[in-house]
Amino acid sequence: MEADALATESELRTLSEDKIRAEGEKKRLLMSGGLGTMGYGLPGAIGAKIGNPDTPVISISGDGGMQMNIQELGTLVVEGLDVKMVVINNMHLGMVAQWEDLFYNHRRGNTAAQYDRA
Repeated sequence: MEADALATESELRTLSEDKIRAEGEKKRLLMSGGLGTMGYGLPGAIGAKIGNPDTPVISISGDGGMQMNIQELGTLVVEGLDVKMVVINNMHLGMVAQWEDLFYNHRRGNTAAQYDRA
């Protein structure tokens, strides 16, 4: 997919930055600045598309971030916005799982879609 603007969430920032660098100087990266905002990707892409209607825009979101803003699919339809979406299924709420790993010895408090109860 070719795009001039990528909107992403904090956990996917590195992937997006590498993509922007590989694509060239005219590309734009929209992100929350590392403030831990799961769900920023799709609303950020909507804002980019409204502000630049002739610019191809892609939203890159994790499955948890997409879940937080799934209602914005209605905004895309109502406003007739052409935003491409990439949803990465990493089977958990990435930012929450990171804190569980750091402070709670990898114990999951119902943040994983699949886990071993053994």
